[in-house]
Amino acid sequence: MILISKPRSIANISGYTKRALTASLSSVNVGIANIVGPQTFQARNAPGYRPAKIVAFATKLLCALDIILLYLYYRRENARRNREHKEDILEDD
Repeated sequence: MILISKPRSIANISGYTKRALTASLSSVNVGIANIVGPQTFQARNAPGYRPAKIVAFATKLLCALDIILLYLYYRRENARRNREHKEDILEDD
């Protein structure tokens, strides 16, 4: 998901192997995007380049959807951990 599409998120990953894998996947994703991206802008679609604009908009939309899904997932996980933490505190008393 977003971890392999944002190179700056690599610093937030624990463990050497996971960090190395995330860094390499980020590099691969950037390489693929640099190969595919220019292919969407073809001379026969000039001057509007409508297909390229649709592809660009779709990828932005997918990124936004990914961010929303991650937000909901993180919020649910934090709520679950907070409930578990409160239960642990109550058990200690």
